[in-house]
Amino acid sequence: MNEQLYRLAAFSTSPAGGNPAGVWLGEALPDAAPMQRIAAEVGYSETAFVAPLDGTERHIRYYSPLREISFCGHATIAAGVVLGQTAGAGRYRLQTAVGEVPVEVFRDGEQWLAALTSVEPEQKAVPPRWLERVLEALDWRREELDPALPPMLAYA
Repeated sequence: MNEQLYRLAAFSTSPAGGNPAGVWLGEALPDAAPMQRIAAEVGYSETAFVAPLDGTERHIRYYSPLREISFCGHATIAAGVVLGQTAGAGRYRLQTAVGEVPVEVFRDGEQWLAALTSVEPEQKAVPPRWLERVLEALDWRREELDPALPPMLAYA
């Protein structure tokens, strides 16, 4: 199988800045255990695993060194840059665990750039037992919370 692992820094033109992310490209996604092992070896907060579906459509999965995660913005940007470098500019449709994420990949001089349209954000109330545990961990009292800004669980 033809596969390649890249190490990039998203949101930066310097490898010393930005958000580091691993990007693995291959003909098909490996099983979960090898992806987990590779992400742990890379050691960055996230590594994206990308494999073709059809044309500009790709499967993408994200792993931290400890577990799979559903989505990662900076690893998606890094994956877009690698796709630009290896497959060319264009609009890629990345199939994530939380839905399709379109990524525009283009060149600005010698620099490859990528821009994504994120998945729809979600928010909901924090279950009371969770809130109590968080307040206890932070050594805060409920009275210290601003009633105009209720605690929420958010995904974005």
